[in-house]
Amino acid sequence: RMGRLDEALAQFEKAVEIFRRFRNPSELANALNSVGVIYYYRGEYGRARETLLQALQAAQQAGSGRWTAYILAGLGDIERDESHVSEALDHYGKALSLLDEKREGFLSVYIRAAQAELHAAQDEPLRALDLARQALELASSHQSPYEEGLAGIALGLALMEKEPERAVQALEQAAGQLQRNGAMRDMTRAVFLLSAA
Repeated sequence: RMGRLDEALAQFEKAVEIFRRFRNPSELANALNSVGVIYYYRGEYGRARETLLQALQAAQQAGSGRWTAYILAGLGDIERDESHVSEALDHYGKALSLLDEKREGFLSVYIRAAQAELHAAQDEPLRALDLARQALELASSHQSPYEEGLAGIALGLALMEKEPERAVQALEQAAGQLQRNGAMRDMTRAVFLLSAA
């Protein structure tokens, strides 16, 4: 898989240069976002953050609320993974405020689930539960088992301290949905959380 990421990175870096040369900020934001996401998946958070900040600047220059929201969510993921909770929540909140939820339903579910997980980690179970339920409701309205699986993980984490039996049920259901959708990385995470429950 890393070989594929390296190939993709090389292609997107070429695209970045082309879009810079032709001064196309919208496509530049898209290409830089892709480069940043690849760095993120490789665990190169510093490079990912730097690249996503460049992408954010290009998206704002282009006036693209959609790309700005996606990039802010990526920055939120980096901050979350580095345990910078308030920064992550800030990025996620800004991204959510820019979304057209009808057109960007997946990102809306993803951000709410991420926010729920952060609030659960901060020992704010009521806020976590509210956000997890919002994510699950949106995912159900989209009829997306993958989104329901992501929201189910958030729900399980939100319930973990006060209602461990319901947390286990939510995580088991999430793991099944994610496995059926071939989302092995997310399914593995749900199973890991089940083992900790």
